[in-house]
Amino acid sequence: MPPKPELIIFDLGRVLLDFDFKKVVRNLQRYTNKTEKEIRHYFESTPLWDRFECGRVTPAVFFKTLKKDLGLKGLTFPVFEKFWNDIFTPTPGTLKLLK
Repeated sequence: MPPKPELIIFDLGRVLLDFDFKKVVRNLQRYTNKTEKEIRHYFESTPLWDRFECGRVTPAVFFKTLKKDLGLKGLTFPVFEKFWNDIFTPTPGTLKLLK
């Protein structure tokens, strides 16, 4: 029998959890006059996104910069945080495999 592995590494996004980033774009659009296309382009082109994903920008700074760059009006951090994190759904079968 092969030895029991000491460590198993899983990728989170699109492996254990699927995500729908379009939900974020649609929610942000409710607070700005920018189009979905403009918001998507912003995320595709801004270095802020990579800095946030790598942990070099705090969530508070990320939100403050998004508000300024996208002209978001009336959006609070708690509301943003809720819809930002509400894009994930478990990928069928992978959570069972993880256990």
